[in-house]
Amino acid sequence: MSRVERVVAVAAQPIGIPRALRKGEVLFRRGAPRAHLYLVEAGTIALYRQRPHRAREVLEFAFAGDIVGFGLLPQHAFSAVAFAPSRIRELPLTGREELIRQSERAARRYAQAIAREFLARREELVTAFHGQPVRQLAALLLAISRLNRHEGRDPTLIADALTCQAVASSLGLDVDTLARALVTLADMGLIAHAPPSQLRVLDVAGLAALSEGHGD
Repeated sequence: MSRVERVVAVAAQPIGIPRALRKGEVLFRRGAPRAHLYLVEAGTIALYRQRPHRAREVLEFAFAGDIVGFGLLPQHAFSAVAFAPSRIRELPLTGREELIRQSERAARRYAQAIAREFLARREELVTAFHGQPVRQLAALLLAISRLNRHEGRDPTLIADALTCQAVASSLGLDVDTLARALVTLADMGLIAHAPPSQLRVLDVAGLAALSEGHGD
């Protein structure tokens, strides 16, 4: 049994008809709703991102038997294009858990996709909320909360390692600014300290509203 056939067998759900892609044809774009996973039956699919004033950056290649489209956010964080003439088949999102449970390769690609998406989201926060540390931190805590929920952890409990120098630097903040932002969110009733060394999200909806600019 080929790797493509094994993936189809594991999915064990209705799958779409094959779709041929010409070289250079886009499979999905950044920001498009995440509606399916895609099994590569033949050819090569390149996952890439296009940042302003920069050349297209290829993040990974997917070959026959690989699945593309994994992610946490409701929209695609990156774009995918046929690097060579290719054939893909749609798989339902509902089959994701079974795929990553039974396929080590799919599980590895899923973990890589989540990590890559989270890092990209953090970069976006630094740019979008430059000079607005409270909103920047609110959006980061919201992203971590959603990631925790997705991975079966308590979405309201967040490691307090956010106060360390490394994370502050990754957000473009100094430690004092990060500490003040944490105090502000606590004063707003959105988070609280959870002994011994964690944060408790008290109001996920409030964090979302603040990060979207509705809670200023």
